[in-house]
Amino acid sequence: TRDDELTLSFFGLGKEATIQPLDRAGRPKGPPFSAIGEMVITANVPFDYYIYCLSMALEARLFQDFGADACLVIHKPEEFLTRLNEGAVTILGGGWHSFPLPVEYVDPYNPRENPVYGRPMWASTDDLVRPFAKHFRYAYQREFRFAWLKQTPGGLADIFLELGSLESIADLICL
Repeated sequence: TRDDELTLSFFGLGKEATIQPLDRAGRPKGPPFSAIGEMVITANVPFDYYIYCLSMALEARLFQDFGADACLVIHKPEEFLTRLNEGAVTILGGGWHSFPLPVEYVDPYNPRENPVYGRPMWASTDDLVRPFAKHFRYAYQREFRFAWLKQTPGGLADIFLELGSLESIADLICL
């Protein structure tokens, strides 16, 4: 049930596509030609990022999928997200951009246009799109993500956030 958070692949029929070779400057080089067989388009996020994943649904399957024996039921999500972001900003400092967004679940054989970005997920040149796109086999997770992005290459160290007491905004449910 765990997926690769840095890549997302899409598939297409070669007979439905035309390939245009490009030179290093991105200009057409030679005539276009038809693809043969199935095409695989893989979108990669070119940098690491911090991400906090939540579910907008309380589903029994999630406990098994993630090996969990407890969950936090958040009654005041805006307050929780504010505290989460404040905790991250305190540790990360400046230069990071934070994005709280629901995940867009994508059919890799039929990627529809994303209404937010106005283009299919795989065709996006915006690196922000990919951290919020997942294969539709995970749609049952009803995921909401809070991501912190800084478009610089290199690995990131683990961080731990302090949010203070959550008693007034959430309940801890232990199994």
